[in-house]
Amino acid sequence: MCNSAAHELARCRLLDLGAHIATPTSEKTAEKVKRMKVEDVWVDDLELWIDEMDKRAERNVVALQQDEQAVIDASAVRYLNRLSDFLFVSARR
Repeated sequence: MCNSAAHELARCRLLDLGAHIATPTSEKTAEKVKRMKVEDVWVDDLELWIDEMDKRAERNVVALQQDEQAVIDASAVRYLNRLSDFLFVSARR
């Protein structure tokens, strides 16, 4: 999925999530519950998009690293990879 479509879907889902959290239980009708349902596939989609963006960023740095005019250390590529892992893990806490 292209970034703009993924961002748009994530924004829509974030609004639904906000409604889900903000609506008092006493006001959650069957229709509202159905419309505000947060689904496991949302998490799966985010993980897929993160992996796609992470891999794309890493591929771009690796391509730069292989360019004879660019001076990019292998540690920079490793750091980028581990940084994305760190951000992913820290966001889940």
